[in-house]
Amino acid sequence: AENADEHGGGHEEGQAKAASSDYFPVQPAFVVNLNDEEAMRFLQVELEVAAPKASTQEAVKLSEPLIRNRLMLLFSSQRYHDLLSREAKEKLQQQALDEINKVMDEQKKAHVSNVVFTSFVMQ
Repeated sequence: AENADEHGGGHEEGQAKAASSDYFPVQPAFVVNLNDEEAMRFLQVELEVAAPKASTQEAVKLSEPLIRNRLMLLFSSQRYHDLLSREAKEKLQQQALDEINKVMDEQKKAHVSNVVFTSFVMQ
């Protein structure tokens, strides 16, 4: 393990660092009421967006009110029981990516490449 630490740096570390900086958070977290007739339910989602180009990151930040609005509408239209499976959460991630990229299209900006949930709490 010691050798790996000594020799693990250099060029590869720089590439990994660059890749990780492609992700940036959309803050604050989203908190919405879920579409549920049985009980008052809510969803809290923290997410990060991947945009390799600085110009795309800047476009996302400038369009954040539009993006937040689209994502709030998307998240609040979900049903609690429909979000219990991993597949459903992954589908919601894809839908969030699609919503963000619709805004990017409207702004004539490059697409973001990914959306990840860094926190997902349903209650």
